[in-house]
Amino acid sequence: MRNILNENDRQQILARINKVAMDSTRLWGKMDPNEMLCHSADKIRLALGEKKSGYNNNVVKSAVLRTLVLWGLPAPKGKVETFKELKQGEGGTPVTNINGDKEILVEKINKFVAKPATESLPVHPAFGKMNFDQWGRLIYIHLDHHLKQFNC
Repeated sequence: MRNILNENDRQQILARINKVAMDSTRLWGKMDPNEMLCHSADKIRLALGEKKSGYNNNVVKSAVLRTLVLWGLPAPKGKVETFKELKQGEGGTPVTNINGDKEILVEKINKFVAKPATESLPVHPAFGKMNFDQWGRLIYIHLDHHLKQFNC
């Protein structure tokens, strides 16, 4: 399964991020391309412990959701509520400029990949406790979803 920790998968994602432009066509949702870049970086900030979000689930529901998502069940487009800490206009990181925000996203990807796999990781607000590989898989899935949103 694809994972941001895999060099080939990561290089493909980085190439797709490079294709994002302000005039990239949004296929669904409300964010513009620059907001998507900031939102995606915020998801990785969550994995790095740089952004906090409370655990909003129960253990059984978390385990079921985590398994479904990590094994490839696609999120229904426009139907998943974003946590306020990651939502543009609420708790999400404000946009600056598209090239700067691309650089920040790439920096966060590289920082996560360089993180020692043995370090403790924060609890995901919906999926609960996850290991390094699971976080890497989730980051890949999230980036892939939003890059497809802008046909990149």
